[in-house]
Formats: sequence, C-alpha cells, structure tokens
Amino acid sequence: MKHRSLVVISCVLVLCLVSTLGLSCGGGTEGNVIVIGQINDLTGPASSALRWVTVSVDDMVRHINEENPIEGVTLKAIKYDCKYDPARDLTGYEWCKEKGAEIIVAPITGTAQALKPFAEEDKIPVFCSSPNVAVTQPPGWVFCSIPLTGMATKSLLDWVSTQPGYDNRPKLASVAWDDPAQMERVRGAEEYCEDNPDRFDYIGSAIAPAGSFTWSGEIQEIKDCDIIHVACSGPAAATFIAEFRAKGYDARIVSTYEMWAFQKLIEDKVADKEALDGSWAVSPVGWWGDDCELWQQAEDQLCQYHPDEAAEVMAGWGTAYINAWANVILEDILRQTVAETGPENFTGEAFYNVATNWSKTYDGFEQWTYADGKRYCIRHVKMYEYDADLGTLVAVTDDWLPVIED
Repeated sequence: MKHRSLVVISCVLVLCLVSTLGLSCGGGTEGNVIVIGQINDLTGPASSALRWVTVSVDDMVRHINEENPIEGVTLKAIKYDCKYDPARDLTGYEWCKEKGAEIIVAPITGTAQALKPFAEEDKIPVFCSSPNVAVTQPPGWVFCSIPLTGMATKSLLDWVSTQPGYDNRPKLASVAWDDPAQMERVRGAEEYCEDNPDRFDYIGSAIAPAGSFTWSGEIQEIKDCDIIHVACSGPAAATFIAEFRAKGYDARIVSTYEMWAFQKLIEDKVADKEALDGSWAVSPVGWWGDDCELWQQAEDQLCQYHPDEAAEVMAGWGTAYINAWANVILEDILRQTVAETGPENFTGEAFYNVATNWSKTYDGFEQWTYADGKRYCIRHVKMYEYDADLGTLVAVTDDWLPVIED
C-alpha cells in the first residue's frame, strides 16, 4: 500500500507541474504527417496487458507532437485490433498500408513473423518487442529491441544452475502453449540442457494447444520437478500456475520477463501471492523501480497521461507500458532519419537505412546497437526475484549479464 500511495502522490505532482508550466505546445509542427501503424491484441485473450503496449506508443506520439516536436513533422498513430488471431495479422497489415503507415509496431511474435516478407517487399519497417529466430533470421525489415526469448531463457538457466541448492542437476521441465514466442523459449531451454547435460535433468516439455486453460495432463507429466520453466504468459501462465499450486506442487517457477507483463492476472488467479514468492525471472530491460532514466521517463509519462491507472499498471501489468523503452529506439531512429532526409523526403526505406547503422547507450544500460547486422539491439540481461510481501520483482543481480547468443 505504501508503494501505491507514493505512485499516486507522484502522479498528482506530475499533473500539478504540467498545469503550472502550462505545457500547451499544440499538436506538433504542421507539415508532413508520418503514420505509425500498430497491430496488436486490443480485445482478445492477451489484451489486458498488450493494450498497454499500444497505449505507450500512442503516448509517445502525443508527447513528441505536444512537447518535443520533430521539426516539420506531425506523427500520427493508428491501431488495428488483431484479437490475438493469426488470421487477422495480414488483414491488419493491409489496413495499416491503406491508412498510409510508413512504420508498423507489431509486439506479438507471430504477427511480426507473418508480416516479415511483406514488409520487406513493401519497404515498411516493423518493430517487434518479442522476437524469435524466424523474425530475426535472415535479417530483414523487422527490428526487435530485446534479444530472442530463447537466448534470454538460456541466460536464465545458466544463472539458475549456479544458485545454492540448484547446482546438483535438479529436475527441470518447460510448460507452454504451441505459440511461436512460447516455443522459442522452450527451444532455448532444450538447447541449453542439451549443451550442458551436467546442469539439469531435463524431464521434457509439456506443450498444450494454444487456447488451453486446463493443465491436468501436463501437470501429471512434470509434477516431480524441482524447477518449472513457465515459457507461457498471460492466461496460459496464470491458469497453469494456479492449477499447479492448487495440486500442492512447490517447484520453483522460473520465466522470462514476458510472463510478468500479466502480473495482476497471475496474482488474481493464484489468489495467494505466496504461491509466487521466490519465482525467478530474467529481463533485458529491467523493472519498475530500477534506478535509470528510461524507467523514470516512462513512469512520469504514465502518471501524466493516465494518473488514475498508473498505480495499477505498474503493480499489475509489468513491462507492458514500458514498451516505452522500445519506443525510445523508434523515436531516436525516426529523428535521425528526418534530420538526414528532411521532413518531406521521409520514407520507410530511409528509416531502414538509418536503423541498420544505429547505436546508442542509455543511462543505466549497456550499448544498444543494430550496426553489427543483428535485428535485436539489446544484448544484456538482469535477474529478478518475486517478493510476495512487496508484490513485485526485485533485482538479484547488480550488473548486466551478457546474454547467451549461441
């Protein structure tokens, strides 16, 4: 409650400051309009968290236009609801094209994977926040912020294997839907265990069809494990963990940070936060409360534009809104491109050319870069542990660790 009270107070202070300063820069500079299309789940099964990714892009556009405009350019954000239905991905892409989108944000892995060949043909850069091998290889017109989730999984397991009590080849299993992003994490666990057979006794992978919400068969397969790698997120993770704990099994939960974008959903489903206490997670971007400029900017922006919901978002929807850290990459490349081409000559192809040579170091992070030909720019991770008393993830490594890219 103390944390939530501080958040509310900070939001009020931000609003007061904005009111005092009279920040009324209007709708950006008049001139050329650059349209950013978004294809995301806004009303489907993952929308409770994913809609905040879209909100963060809308807020980025609003903030740029009103408070830090790009000379000669007005940004416009449009959005298409794919409802987490793969059959709607290409329809959304065509809709964005018809509306004049020159850049597309597609946070769902499967969506970015489906768009990849069409984006290259049409020269429309796509930004994705949850990549897999098919999205990044061979390098194309899809740019991702974080490393492949399979790489993050390998880094997580490498760290777990060194922790007291888990350095004696504990039993490990993965659980997931047969979804592209989730299967990428499962493959990461499988490959790590194949390459390091002395680290874990890998029991196997319990895979359920996408859309499954009961796990009795899968739980029976992996009930005796010491560690469960929850490769799923959203309702899949929430229902699995709740059922697993309800049956009395106490294996430690480990995951990538994507699972915690649905923190509120998971907490509500398990009913008792103690069921999550001690869970470990790997994050390439950090977490709320980390001492770095990007997180503070995201919190300030969230408080400014959504003061009534800010506390719930930070406490319940993890990194969904902090997709703003992906937005700063898009914004920086966008500004560089307009500076080079002039507002009237901006194109998706010009943006692509700048992006493929882009590098930057933000406060509190290691260097981010696309300049070496890879299509993910963040190459380091930190480890976190869920603290039931605090109701949040807490860093358990001080320094950024190089992600395992092999």
